[in-house]
Amino acid sequence: MTNKYDLLSKPSLANRLYNRLIRETIYPTIAILLSPIVVMMATYIVVIKNSYLKRALIPLTTTAKLTVLEAYHSIKWSDLECWSVVGGLILWGIISLHFPGRKYHGPPTPNGYRPEYWHSGFKYYIISMIIICPLIWKYSVLHLYYKIPNLMAILILFGIIFVFILYLKGLVFPDPGVCDITKNPIFDFYWGIELYPHLGPFVSLKVLIVSRFGMFLWQLLALVAWKANYELYIASYNRGHINWPLTTNVLLTSLYLAFKFYTEDNYMQSFDAIHDRFGFYLAWGSIAFLPGIYSLSSIYLVKHSPMEQFGLLSALVVLCLGAIAIYLTYCVDSQRSHCRQTNGKCNIWGQPAKVIRATYLDNYGITKRTVLLASGYWGIARHINYTFEILATFAICCPSLLTSPIPYIHLATVVAMLLHRTHRDNQRCAKKYGSHWKEYCQMVSYKMIPGLF
Repeated sequence: MTNKYDLLSKPSLANRLYNRLIRETIYPTIAILLSPIVVMMATYIVVIKNSYLKRALIPLTTTAKLTVLEAYHSIKWSDLECWSVVGGLILWGIISLHFPGRKYHGPPTPNGYRPEYWHSGFKYYIISMIIICPLIWKYSVLHLYYKIPNLMAILILFGIIFVFILYLKGLVFPDPGVCDITKNPIFDFYWGIELYPHLGPFVSLKVLIVSRFGMFLWQLLALVAWKANYELYIASYNRGHINWPLTTNVLLTSLYLAFKFYTEDNYMQSFDAIHDRFGFYLAWGSIAFLPGIYSLSSIYLVKHSPMEQFGLLSALVVLCLGAIAIYLTYCVDSQRSHCRQTNGKCNIWGQPAKVIRATYLDNYGITKRTVLLASGYWGIARHINYTFEILATFAICCPSLLTSPIPYIHLATVVAMLLHRTHRDNQRCAKKYGSHWKEYCQMVSYKMIPGLF
């Protein structure tokens, strides 16, 4: 995707070939074709095949091919219960975006547009949990657990249709803000055309799909997993044998998501929100990939919890460490926000903040000023927030111990995504801030892990 900075840098012929052929064509094509299969097969193997990887996931064998075909033929596209979950969450998400809340703005786009949002994410989360938790406790959801692979298939289809509509909308009647159309329809479909697509004046499609739909569906699947385990082993629960691995996993997932909804305004200032267009990568990823892959550890623990090795003491230790990691992620983001709001005139950890007062040119050639925080958490590593994010994810997954690699697919996905995002962010900041960024990197030499990386 081209912009002023790319044109000024005059990339070599090899770089242009790499961008056009591999980055913008081959890689998106592979992602579009393989991601739906991965999401579908992951949940199918865990729920239907009882997490038996040895026979179900051996590449390039007849067994693996038969498993894929078996999963496809098992889909019931007309399942009204699954479609009701999708439609109900979308409708409830749209309603929630009209909840009263503090108004705030995202960063201005190169053409001067500033998206408007209302801080109602945590209110949505609390109301949703108050409604859904008693319902899940009162009614049997075991049949919903066995329908999770079918729900994933429907989410895959719904996500592809949604992204196609987004693509056509961007071509025909884009919303205000950044709208980029390249000469490569594959890349436009994968990456997206619009930065801030809306449905009317109040409904930001990014907030609706990423936060109110994808993230809460992850929460819903975790709760269904815990209740399904309770229904399967109710006699054990009645004897006082609590499934501490799954309970720890679900509690940390809920705490993590509660913080995400509480700081929803921070997300709208994040890399995803202000730079990534809304296409297959982000929209379909939030509709199908996020709930399908991130909930795997909870779904796996329904029938494979290492209860003998992971008891109450282990649960308390992991809960404390996970809660600390989640809280530190919040502290890191809050520290940076406070520094920006005060223009660097604040104290960090009892000392005046160390900042670099950077300048940069916007797309109109106008000089802008900002501050780069180089003290507190941001003096430890340039992306220490990603480190705490990974630690929180590890805490969510680790109650599975070493019983299977399946629960750690979530962790591997988050590590890969954040490492790639670190690289992208470094490239973007180097172009934007120039010598100021070099100075910052000299002051804070490590990217994520002090002394290592």
